[in-house]
Amino acid sequence: MTIYKLKRIKLSKHFTAYELFYSKDFKEITISSNAKLRGIQLFLARTLCQNILEPIREYFNKPIIITGPARNEVTYRKMLKENAIPPSKTSDHFFMNIYPFTVGAADFFVMDTDMEFVFRYMIKNLDPNVYGQIIYYPGHGFIHVSNNRNVIGKIGELVPHKKRIMIYRNKRYEEYTK
Repeated sequence: MTIYKLKRIKLSKHFTAYELFYSKDFKEITISSNAKLRGIQLFLARTLCQNILEPIREYFNKPIIITGPARNEVTYRKMLKENAIPPSKTSDHFFMNIYPFTVGAADFFVMDTDMEFVFRYMIKNLDPNVYGQIIYYPGHGFIHVSNNRNVIGKIGELVPHKKRIMIYRNKRYEEYTK
């Protein structure tokens, strides 16, 4: 898959596969070369964009910048060496690339918008059945959001994955309480 092809695959009104499957930091295409897995990854990416990112984009009427796209083994190893926030081995950012049952996630920010306001908007307005995690990183200015495990059907129900709304502060994850 080329960058050109990724840019032509529409996931929703405002998002393309390029935004979710090209790591600008590491100059790496992260979508699978296996056609069947690639089809699953695109389904997960469409679900994330249509059910979570697109409603946020529509509400704020401002561009959303994806800062944490899909990962593969290469980007994961590079992140271990270079990131201030260590990546999880079972992160939903893998879109089933290495680890099964990783249902798709993105880190993002909304242009020229207070991200705490975006975080609170998501908690109040997103259907809890569409997301798995919402994590706000106030010191870094972005939000992590993932698909709900039910997106992969009955198999997803077998994998323990507590729905979580968290804030990352002082190098620790804290459960968000209103």
